[in-house]
Amino acid sequence: MEKTVSKTKVAKSGKAKKISKKVIESDVSESLSEMSSSVSPVEVEPEVKVTKKTKAKKAKKSTKVEDVKETAPTEETAKPKSKAKKTKKVKDPNAPKKELNPIMKEMNKFRNEVIGPVVGSKAPKLTIPPFKLALAAARAEMGLGEKDKNTVETVQKAIELFQNDNSKYLEN
Repeated sequence: MEKTVSKTKVAKSGKAKKISKKVIESDVSESLSEMSSSVSPVEVEPEVKVTKKTKAKKAKKSTKVEDVKETAPTEETAKPKSKAKKTKKVKDPNAPKKELNPIMKEMNKFRNEVIGPVVGSKAPKLTIPPFKLALAAARAEMGLGEKDKNTVETVQKAIELFQNDNSKYLEN
């Protein structure tokens, strides 16, 4: 006697999967009585009930129907998650570079063109200490406070002070 039983289960992801089972059953008592009447008194082993299961492709997550709950969409679930790949912006090689403001340009000229040749390098590690000392002296001479911003004139005054006596600002 052979039976095919089909069931449908719903996973959490909302996909339904069909599971079918083939069940083969045999009545042991009938087979024994048939065998004993047709065969001489020889020991006969009773047949064992055999069940064969065949399943459709098994999903990675096995869940029960009771586990699936419908919930109202909340703020977190209502928002779509964007997993779009961001593309890098390619800069135009012919586009002009962003220019620094005039004060920063003057400060870089002071460090690289005035202090650099005296120190022997344009390295910030070597040029920044004399730059800070000269700029502080220029701010003090011009009467600027801590909160006042540097101007082009401040940097020009620092260049003038450094060129007049650079030994004050260089550390030996």
